[in-house]
Amino acid sequence: MTEVPRDFASFMLNAENKMQLIRFLLTEWQLPEYAQCLHSRTIFFVCEEMCYSLHSADGCSILVSSVQWRI
Repeated sequence: MTEVPRDFASFMLNAENKMQLIRFLLTEWQLPEYAQCLHSRTIFFVCEEMCYSLHSADGCSILVSSVQWRI
């Protein structure tokens, strides 16, 4: 288990810490145990210039897709 920093606001000021958090959340939310939370919902993650869509239609499995986007 990873400990939460005491000063989370300062932790988030560091760009590498933010990227690691996004990578962790993206990886974690792809696990089957989160399918029920995503049931009939779609969430998007932007990570390292890529956008990913996570969706669960049945509440049992998660579909991960890359999304085309431009700024």
